[in-house]
Amino acid sequence: MPATKRQEMLLKFWGNQSISHKTKDQISEWIESWQADSYDDDLKLKRHCAWMLFKHDNPQFDREGEGTSEDIPDGVGTLFMEKVSLLEKLYGVDALESLRCGELPDGYAQSERNTSAQKPSRFGLIFAVVIALLSLAALALLTGCQLPVTSKTAIRQHQVEPSFTVNAPFIEIAKRWDDRAEKPMLGVLNTKSISRLQIYESLGLAEITLGDEAIIYAMVELKKKTPTQTLVTVYDTKTCSAATMKNWLEIIRSTPSSAPAP
Repeated sequence: MPATKRQEMLLKFWGNQSISHKTKDQISEWIESWQADSYDDDLKLKRHCAWMLFKHDNPQFDREGEGTSEDIPDGVGTLFMEKVSLLEKLYGVDALESLRCGELPDGYAQSERNTSAQKPSRFGLIFAVVIALLSLAALALLTGCQLPVTSKTAIRQHQVEPSFTVNAPFIEIAKRWDDRAEKPMLGVLNTKSISRLQIYESLGLAEITLGDEAIIYAMVELKKKTPTQTLVTVYDTKTCSAATMKNWLEIIRSTPSSAPAP
């Protein structure tokens, strides 16, 4: 059986029309692996929330017989993931619970929209997307960054220079960064840092990201090479603040050499 109307809309929403020729069951399997109305996987839940937010803002896609995949800008789901992330920063995890159920968080001032039964024009939806892009541009001014990618897999496609070696244990480098680095914040929206350090000691790996689990602007990977040497790899969408990355790399490169703990 061919894809359903809802499946076609979801594929266009996430920019994955390359599998639109597959069967209904195959596409359903992909959707279930990509987004879910469940707290078992945080990223899948946020993708579900992005789709629910899109339908809330564009109700013609939530009613039988109205709205088609042709009316959805290709890959617009990335923008709504950004909006979900911002709502979570503003209103906490309650925002996800509200969006999961198709509602907006309490206190969120929804902009005016046409609620009539008449199907809005394609131009109107594209205009709404332009407004969303302008909102992201405002976020860029606050963070020093522009549009991010949405996964660590994607950011690893943006290595900006050859990996280099620092003569210090990876954990010492990570801790030195944590103590000294500039850590951009969301400014007027939120004072929470959007920089994050994750150490996987058993894997001999540390990751420093600019962004969060849903949006990533840049990442520095610290990988154990020997007990006293670390391989450093830098990934950047080239939209991160140059000053921030320069600060981070100066701290990493200047880590004093030391012997591993006994």
